[in-house]
Amino acid sequence: VYCCIRDQTGRWIVTGADDNLIKLWNARTGLLQTTYWGHSDLISDLAIGPYNRLLASAANDKTVRLWEFLTGRALCVFSGHRESIESICFDKYTGLLMSGSNDGSVCVWDCDAIYDKVVSGEVVENKLKTPMVLPHVRCKLYPE
Repeated sequence: VYCCIRDQTGRWIVTGADDNLIKLWNARTGLLQTTYWGHSDLISDLAIGPYNRLLASAANDKTVRLWEFLTGRALCVFSGHRESIESICFDKYTGLLMSGSNDGSVCVWDCDAIYDKVVSGEVVENKLKTPMVLPHVRCKLYPE
């Protein structure tokens, strides 16, 4: 296990590991609730959005994935980093997700807007039922 996080209610624990899987555990019983899969390399960080609606995962495959927290439904894949992603966090007031990479970049992703589009059907998944790959909202490289 490379990372773990507890949700705001304390009912759930989420783990990410070198098997490329994310697992949702019941904190009271210790039972596995849901497994999220889609990354192609080890999971480096996890973040749960405001109101326990969204889960974000970062991995050494250079992507950030967005999921519905309790169902494990894949919503989208953010690509924009050139190296592995080491950290992610949600802003609890805006719902924006920040990701930091070994390439020296920090990207900001508007996850609430993406979620609303997916739920409304505005963003349509492809025939293989895999999530959409979406560009980052803003990405600044340091140093330029």
